[in-house]
Amino acid sequence: MDEGDVISTIRYVSSMEKEFRLSTILDYLEGECRLDELYSLVHPRLTGLDLYAEREDGDYLVKRKERSEFLVPDRVDTEEIRAFFAHPEIPEPVQRLFEHYIEEKTGKRWSDPAVIGRIRNAILQQKAQYWKSGGRIGYRKGYSVMGYLAYQAPVYIVQFEHILHSLAEDGLVRSHMRVLDAGTGPGVVPLAIIDLCSRLHGCTADIYAVERSDEFIQAYREIVLPCARENQGATVHPPIQMDLLDPRPRDLPASLDLVVLQNVVNELEKAKSGSGARVRHTLSALLSRDGSIIVAEPADLENSTMMRRIVHEASKTGLTIYGPCPTFRGLSCRAESCWSFVEKPPVSPTRLMDEVARGADSYRFINTDIKFSFAILRLDGRVREDFRDLKGSRFARLSGLQRHVNRKIDVIAAVMSGELGDRKTHVFRICDGTAQKPVFAILPAYHVTPQNRHLLSVRYGSPAEFRQVLVRFNREHNAYNLLVTRHSTVTQPG
Repeated sequence: MDEGDVISTIRYVSSMEKEFRLSTILDYLEGECRLDELYSLVHPRLTGLDLYAEREDGDYLVKRKERSEFLVPDRVDTEEIRAFFAHPEIPEPVQRLFEHYIEEKTGKRWSDPAVIGRIRNAILQQKAQYWKSGGRIGYRKGYSVMGYLAYQAPVYIVQFEHILHSLAEDGLVRSHMRVLDAGTGPGVVPLAIIDLCSRLHGCTADIYAVERSDEFIQAYREIVLPCARENQGATVHPPIQMDLLDPRPRDLPASLDLVVLQNVVNELEKAKSGSGARVRHTLSALLSRDGSIIVAEPADLENSTMMRRIVHEASKTGLTIYGPCPTFRGLSCRAESCWSFVEKPPVSPTRLMDEVARGADSYRFINTDIKFSFAILRLDGRVREDFRDLKGSRFARLSGLQRHVNRKIDVIAAVMSGELGDRKTHVFRICDGTAQKPVFAILPAYHVTPQNRHLLSVRYGSPAEFRQVLVRFNREHNAYNLLVTRHSTVTQPG
């Protein structure tokens, strides 16, 4: 069986038919060949042919991927979504599904004191395990999954909706997208996609998911699949059981528009050094040329900087960091020292979270703050903000701030944090890809003017042009501060 002949035949048949059974290709081939052997041969090439295959009745149904248009959120959608993000709540049907899952697992009312007590214990054990093991948590038992639903899931659902909506605003989400969520847990990313599709007119998705844990897969089947049936915008396929440390590429979908690794890459890396990069490489081979990989991790120092390092390593293997980091002067920043995260308005507690938090030490069971680090990788070389032409410009580099202490300078840098200060003093971390030490833009409230208040509304990861800012060195924190005064201007680069 000649591989070239097989691929030529697949290409010919797919040009004539929108879908066909793989077994029909056997009629074109000379010699004996089993169907599974044929599938193993063609699977790595399906994405390059804009095809994908689904197992059906002992055969493989090969389909041509429809090239939908990129989604353009209209004004009404955008206003409604921004209103949702200002005061996010987990949809009522999803909350009911969480509660129903608990009742099915325990045989008791979800709010039964004994059930709530065991969920509280599970949360406390998970938090202790997280700090003891450096961020790794196992979810092997039913109550640990219930603890996840009560404590982590609300934040992670809204967190991913923020990331995906940001990508849609940039025009990089197709009206119909094929998505793979790797390490899905109980399905928080699919739930986020389902909810966002219901809020974005014309947005639909085919959602695939990979998970290792039996308990998580059961939760996925009892929560995500029913949720999808109630929403017309998303088709959710049964979860694929697989250990990402030992992936089986032939069992994964091809021609993907989006691959999601939320709270996964660092955990893989901690389990086995280099595995995060290997999994990312395996999954990127399934990505359509104009698709994206989203990597998201918690905002704490260890996980955030580890994620940045892994992402920057990926940028040396054919992938491009689209965002949030802009491209300055063609340089790559020091990822190991890049503690950068975004903060969003908190999510409202679910009924389940409120019930778990009722009583003593309630603060230990409330988790509503949305803070996370993320990166978007692409194959097509696109970047969100490109300032490679700054080389040789008159704007100072942050790497040279030691030469400008107590002087006023002009710089262009990206705002790489949310508000870190308070009402009296606004503080933002900034970066231009060259800094050897942390750099912060400091704007005292009494210095805010129409000429510099743009700093207060710069989108995370977007650049700003700072003029006449005073350089200070903070010895206590070994960092540089750029003091924005009433005589400074902060504008969008023109």
